Amino acid sequence: MSDVTVDSIDHAGDAGFVLTAPTLTRLFTACAEEMTRLACPTGEVRRALARPIEAEGFDLTELLVNWLSEINGLANAHRELYGHFCVDDLSRADRGCSIRGHADGEPLDLARHCVAREIKAVTFHEAEVREADGGWRARVIFDL
Repeated sequence: MSDVTVDSIDHAGDAGFVLTAPTLTRLFTACAEEMTRLACPTGEVRRALARPIEAEGFDLTELLVNWLSEINGLANAHRELYGHFCVDDLSRADRGCSIRGHADGEPLDLARHCVAREIKAVTFHEAEVREADGGWRARVIFDL
């Protein structure tokens, strides 16, 4: 993630990050990668399966929260871990935003993956997506 900068936010019951990336699509993939690292900081995630991911939102902030919530929900429902993300389409219009992509990963293997934190929810608390310094900036907080 050399094109991305991440500053952690950590306090009782919650964790999160402020992340900057050069493009909007890179911001969304990097936020998903960082969410995976929060939950499971060690262990390689193999590309054994792919799950389609779709989300909508009124604005980019809601879109990011919904994108990450969809990824987290699928991971929990299928007991999988995703480590690689791709945005195939990201649309912004007056009537709202949408994103379509996929997550690559594998079934959760506790022998190889150290789950440090369970992410209960992606929150709207202090969530933000905005243009910054020729790139994009996101702030996301997770309920643990």
